[in-house]
This record gives sequence, structure tokens and C-alpha cells, in this order.
Amino acid sequence: MGRGRPSSRRGLARALGLAGVLLAVDTCINDHVIRDAPPNEAAARRRPLTASERARLTAGAVDVVGGVDRHFVIENETRHDVLLPLLRGRGGAYLGVGATQSYTLAAAADAELVLLVDYDRRIVALHALAGALFEQAEDPDAWLAWLAPGRAAALERLLRARLGPVAAAPAIALVRGERPRLRAHFAGLRVKAVDGRPTTWLADPRLYATIRDLHRAGRVRALLGDLAGETSMRTIAAALTSLATPITVVYVSNAEESLLGRPSYRRNLEALPRVADAVLLRTIADDAWAPADGLWAYQAQPIAALLRRLAAAPELRLEDMLAEARRDGAASSGGSVGLTILDAPGAVASRRAR
Repeated sequence: MGRGRPSSRRGLARALGLAGVLLAVDTCINDHVIRDAPPNEAAARRRPLTASERARLTAGAVDVVGGVDRHFVIENETRHDVLLPLLRGRGGAYLGVGATQSYTLAAAADAELVLLVDYDRRIVALHALAGALFEQAEDPDAWLAWLAPGRAAALERLLRARLGPVAAAPAIALVRGERPRLRAHFAGLRVKAVDGRPTTWLADPRLYATIRDLHRAGRVRALLGDLAGETSMRTIAAALTSLATPITVVYVSNAEESLLGRPSYRRNLEALPRVADAVLLRTIADDAWAPADGLWAYQAQPIAALLRRLAAAPELRLEDMLAEARRDGAASSGGSVGLTILDAPGAVASRRAR
């Protein structure tokens, strides 16, 4: 996979050439309607979860998955910054696959809950490692310092204390096998900038503080699973329904290369509680789509629009959907090289004026 895959609604609409295409403040969540929360209420939604709420977030079974041939604990997608203007102020729940790129995306979206699902056990171990470090590290430099060679023993003690001996074992194995690569990768993320602007969760202090605080509040869950599986995605849907927190953003990297057209993938997307303008983010490695980073093009599509396409053509493949969208003029520029918006572009505008 690719992990191997303007700040107001009106400002963003103007930036994308979509002036006048705005969504109502009242937003449907499947069969329900909620209203945008005032700032103080939004902040309250990121308070530490109660024991009961945390239990509901972490309850439920996960998919039984096999091994994988390649591990993408270091993502090869490098320009998620082109997506960030589409995400600001969305709140709600974020669902994403892959390694730590989701920290940047979820923090930019001001998510209230973060669900991280992947079929690679090493990716799940990476999230366990990162979560333990967020508990200790106030700032990005302190987080990165835990991966220094001289702190190996202290890091393993921390992981056992935070995760317990059984849960810590995969994270410890990951660090022992990948420490130099991980440290070099995260050191690069620490200084990554575009046009002088920090663009990652380690480079931008606000993004770091947001994802750190979400971890500390118990609002992040990483679990083993498949986007088209029979168990993990149902578990996620049940948890979000129980916590009355709808999906606003789903990031799938390039997983749809093999998933789009599978009935279980469509069913799992349909089952998620979501706001009407929930957006799906994907990456595309195809010469027909200009890349933002030399390899990957980035794309946003309203989930509702994707589901309409799949309802009309249940076995639709990704390459066929993209070709059809280009032919029909349904793909528009997102305002940055390498970013396109597929179907009803106004629907991905940021929901909350900030």
C-alpha cells in the first residue's frame, strides 16, 4: 500500500473555486441530525474519556489476519500537507490505515476520536510504541529523544510499564529491529516543511500537541484489521455509534487498488456512522494523475458520492472509477499540484468556520 501507501468553509471554497457551494450547519449523521458545537463544547469533546467511554472505545473483537510480505512502518507518502486545508475543523472521528501519517491528518482535522486500523501487526505495534511515547514526551524533540541508542533499556522499561509485558513485546521487537530506520525517518519528519511551513505532526507544534493530547485523553485506538474484513470495521462502527461520534474523515492510502468493488468494503463504509459530508482520502500511483511527491497523487472524495458509485456498479474497480471520473469531468483540481477532488467538490469543504 502507499503506506508501502483557507481556514473557513467560505475561504476554502474560494481557494478551490467553489464560492457559494456551502453546506448547511445542521449536518445529518445517517438517520440523525446534530448541530455544530460551539468552541467550548468542542474542547469538552476532547477531555479525557471516562473509564466507561474508554471501555466502549476499546471493546469488540478484531479480524484474524495472516502475515504480510512487506511492512510499511515507514510510509512512502510524503505530501499529506496538500490535504490539510480540506480537513481543518472537521472534528468528529477519524479512521485511517497505515503508519504515523494518520497523526498529521487526524490532528489537522481536530479529531475527537482516532481509530487506526491495519492488517500488519508491526503497524499496530508502531502505534503502541508511539502512544507510550506521547504519554511521556511534552514536545517533538522529547518524543524523538526516546529513540536515541543510549536510551534503549529505558525505552523497553517504559513500554513494559505502559503496555504490560505481553502487549509490549511486539513494540519492543519492532524497536530492536528497526530503531535506526525509525529514528532517521522521524528525524526527517521533525524538520519537514513546504515553503517554510512545518507539515507533519513532528514538525508542527500544534499538530504534535493535538495528537499527544488525544493519546493522553484515551481517545486513540489502534487495532488489527482489514478495511474489507468482517470484524474490525464492525467493531469500529459499534464503538462510534455507542459514543455518538460520527466519522468525518476516512484515510485509506492506496488500499482501494485491491478493495474497491469488494462487497464487504462497501458494506463496512455504509455501516460507519458518519456526517453527511464525510470525506475519504486516497493516494494514487498512476501516470494519469500528477503526483505531489514524485510518486503519489492525493485525492479526496465524499464518502456518500463513492457509495453512490458503488451502488450503481457494485464491482467497480478503482482504475475504472478514476477513468470514468476523468472522462465525465468529475475530477477537479484541489488547488495544489497532485491534489484532486472527485465528485461534488463543495462537499469536502471544512464544516466548521474557525
